[in-house]
Amino acid sequence: MLGYPSHIIRATIGAKRARPAAEAAQQWAADAIKAPEVIAEEQLARFNAQWTKAQHLPFYIYWQKEHDLPARIERLEDLDNWPVLSKDHLREREDLVRDTPGTTAAYRTSGSTGSPFSFPRGGQELIDGYARTWAYREAHGLRPFDSFLLAANTLGHQAHTRKGYVQARAKRIAKDVAGNSWTVPGLIANPEQADAALRAIRVLRPRYLVGYTSALVMIAQRYLDTGARGLGSVTHVIPTSETVTPADAAVLSNLGEVIVEYGAVETGVIAASMPGANLRHGWPIQVLWPWILLREHAVVSTLSQRVFPLVNYSLGDDITASKQGPGGTILELAAVEGRTRDVITLASNHGSIDLRACELSMLVRNIDGVLSAQVAPTQGEGADIAVVCAQGTQHEAIAAQAERSLRMHHPGVAKGRVRLRFVDAFVPLARGKRGVAIEANRIPEHAPTKEI
Repeated sequence: MLGYPSHIIRATIGAKRARPAAEAAQQWAADAIKAPEVIAEEQLARFNAQWTKAQHLPFYIYWQKEHDLPARIERLEDLDNWPVLSKDHLREREDLVRDTPGTTAAYRTSGSTGSPFSFPRGGQELIDGYARTWAYREAHGLRPFDSFLLAANTLGHQAHTRKGYVQARAKRIAKDVAGNSWTVPGLIANPEQADAALRAIRVLRPRYLVGYTSALVMIAQRYLDTGARGLGSVTHVIPTSETVTPADAAVLSNLGEVIVEYGAVETGVIAASMPGANLRHGWPIQVLWPWILLREHAVVSTLSQRVFPLVNYSLGDDITASKQGPGGTILELAAVEGRTRDVITLASNHGSIDLRACELSMLVRNIDGVLSAQVAPTQGEGADIAVVCAQGTQHEAIAAQAERSLRMHHPGVAKGRVRLRFVDAFVPLARGKRGVAIEANRIPEHAPTKEI
């Protein structure tokens, strides 16, 4: 069994984390039920407070002058006329970003959708982000220092040398001891690796599981395929870092209650599942509005105390809002469907059509026996879908169902332009993450192929 009694650590050496977490949970319980009009008013005040501070930072002094931005906004709708800040804009003036006063560390993106980038971070922000995470987790009955198993690749760029690997591994072990956790690889690409994770869960008996969506899905699917037992200690499953589809969430619900989290390295958690009668496998998810202003096209402004706030910043995600408030603030999400750049052009009987990679993936991912489906554009306006199947699944049956689904939903797609490529493991992106959209040359040449 993992570690130590969690209530003891919360009352002693873990109090510096547990106390802010409890306070954030108490505050969020009151904030989550406020009327949309009140939320919009409070977000307006918080935005103006953050923007006032930002105007004294080197990058935003340049940004304000470049775009003739006002000192404050009168309504949230005013942001409709503001320039959308992107990571590319920040790269162009990285010298100004680096000059941010008060920087003690950085939020470093992995580069899974481009090249890595470091965002300035202040000394208090780590605790603030931790408290925000527990603001909604505590609503589900979880508490800081409850035992958990983490499925993620946490060693990063440090592990490229032997010395770096040893140092990174030692840090990870120390974090596991301090956090009452155990870490398994985030790249679980075959039944043997899933079996190893299941054995760890049975021995360690964690309260909850958290990690890459793809890794947790492989564990859950293996659990179903083998009829494994001994996982009764697990009450919740928290998929992170990758898109969580309805099919993924349905599989994960066999292990425990699903808590869906949506966020980014540079923003922290943006939205998450809250207990409610309309919740189905973790969806829809509520936006954590006191910390984040989320608007259409996944444009965000951070509202928490940060040395480098993000102002009208594009995450590049394709999101679907299920509830909005005055001024365009999004309060609830029905889906997060991947990166906006993940659009595939397919030849059709009447020219060409554009489809989201996530949509093509779901046509196959929803078929029984399919564990993963990643989409790669190919020459001649086509697409290859890299498919990972459960053991014993017939490729012909999968292809037949996929073809029927494609013809039902997109009858105009030209015959033979979409192919299934059956692979043994999903194609990993940075740090072993699973992306919906991949490059065709990443699919093994020898992979069996079926046209649909």
